[in-house]
Amino acid sequence: MINDCRKIITIMILVLFATGFASILTIPLSPAYSDSMSGGALSQRIGGFDVELKTEPAAPVAGERTSIFVRIGSINGYDAVDTPISIKVTKQGDEVHKSNTVFVPNGHYTYTYNFAEPGVYGINILIQDTTAFGETRSTSSSFPLSSQSQSILFTFPVSVQSKS
Repeated sequence: MINDCRKIITIMILVLFATGFASILTIPLSPAYSDSMSGGALSQRIGGFDVELKTEPAAPVAGERTSIFVRIGSINGYDAVDTPISIKVTKQGDEVHKSNTVFVPNGHYTYTYNFAEPGVYGINILIQDTTAFGETRSTSSSFPLSSQSQSILFTFPVSVQSKS
């Protein structure tokens, strides 16, 4: 009788486990989005893109290292995956520095730069070849297909302070 009770309990536990596991597999998971930047982030929306930029320190100092954090996503909340971008630093419209093309993984990228002197700089983020978003680059990408290649330029002003 005790062995029969153990068998019944074991079978019930296995049935409950199988039912729970099956329900987990059948419930569709919603996509996870990375957090937007907060606390002083600059944000722009052009076309289907939301781009945010934040510097650390918040007020960059000339001659010191500045981390530039970039987040690229779509207007519906998805992060851009393996997105080709280039970053250009300008001062009064003149190019001061230009990066090579980099691929932004999972919507976030950190770039470091030393501003040579105080002033207002433009940080230009050029998203290149946006048609690749509609292709099967990633299953989390939700950008529509387009038959044309295009690039989109985002410009953010950054005020750099002097050391004194």
